[in-house]
Amino acid sequence: MMNSFDKIIEWYLERSHVVVYNVEQISLSELNEWSFNKKTGYWKHKSGKFFTIQGIEVHTNLGNVRHWFQPIIFQPEIGILGILTKKINSKRKYLIQAKMEPGNINKIQLSPTVQATKSNYSRVHKGKKTTFIDYFLGSEKSVILADRLQYEQGSMFYGKINRNMLVEVNDDIELPSDFYWMSSDDIGNLLHMENMINMDTRSVFSCVLCKDESEHPINSDNDILNWLSLLRSNCTIKTNKVPLYSLVGWNLTPDIIYYEEDKYFSVIGVKVTSDSREVTTWTQPIFKKDRPGFAGFLAQEIHGTLHYLVQAKLESGKKTIYLAPTVQCSDYEQKIDSEIYLKYFFNNNNVIYDKIQSEEGGRFYHFLTRNMVVLLDDDIDISKYYIWMTYNQILTMIDHGYFNIEARTLMTCLNVIKTKRYKYD
Repeated sequence: MMNSFDKIIEWYLERSHVVVYNVEQISLSELNEWSFNKKTGYWKHKSGKFFTIQGIEVHTNLGNVRHWFQPIIFQPEIGILGILTKKINSKRKYLIQAKMEPGNINKIQLSPTVQATKSNYSRVHKGKKTTFIDYFLGSEKSVILADRLQYEQGSMFYGKINRNMLVEVNDDIELPSDFYWMSSDDIGNLLHMENMINMDTRSVFSCVLCKDESEHPINSDNDILNWLSLLRSNCTIKTNKVPLYSLVGWNLTPDIIYYEEDKYFSVIGVKVTSDSREVTTWTQPIFKKDRPGFAGFLAQEIHGTLHYLVQAKLESGKKTIYLAPTVQCSDYEQKIDSEIYLKYFFNNNNVIYDKIQSEEGGRFYHFLTRNMVVLLDDDIDISKYYIWMTYNQILTMIDHGYFNIEARTLMTCLNVIKTKRYKYD
């Protein structure tokens, strides 16, 4: 007899075989309903909604590189990443969706109940209504347990924010075949697997993680806020919109936008066919990266409490510094000797977590990140842009929107080793 987790895997494999989908890379010039505006120099949808791909020039007084150009996604509307929850036979369950995204490396990953931009759930595409969206828009049949505004990837999105929501329902719900009720134990087991739980699901759960009962932090919450405020007050970043064709170091062709030194990422087109989405066929631009990135926390026991080394990081799509993992970088295999603290993650026998996880597949094609948490044996020198924080302190700062998405999703992955995972279990 199969246990509950075996049934989930069986359901996932069944959905993977049944759902019809195809993703084909095409030239940017072949995009349907998208156009390049020669006057403004950016790509946009004919509706004026969804998102645009524009160019920016960045000047800052922080970091090793202080002036650069890049493409970036402008998507000013606030989307919804929402998970429905319910007590079923006295056990808390979470409603998870098997969702196809064009950028997923394995096509189908496990997503929130609702994962939709405002353009999508407002049906700008004139497709089907987003399933279960009414529960997240003020329904009398649901209760909001958590609703947090959180930033998306700051190096790829310009100021993009989503509502991360956990909403409770009591009524019986008829489930379409792409949805499944899962326990926190099920979610934890799936996070031990690679590329199963998508980034947006990890982000939502980071907002409702259960705190440890007692800690002895070496830095108070006030110390952390004072440290961050000082860094922010000394930080300058100036971002100017520029046409894509004027990006220094980037090549703009009818087929693709790419960096001339084969670094960072490129912008490609895709043609998508799926029978499980609100619209069955569409084309879109999407960012592509060929080499995996890295996000990792160094941890150390200090005064009997496990502390995590947190970085104050500036990203091109944000107006100031936010908190990030100890190390967060792209193409990490080429940066072992140059990226501060990266070497401590390797040749280390005290690895707490080490898995490859995908980034969001709606805007990023085959973006992979190696997520690691490693326990240090010896003391290390700490730069002024880093600070030790406890698990509870990180969760408090996540709750108030101070942490970036790479850190939030990594904390959800880390939480799989804890007995009680979520506040409402």
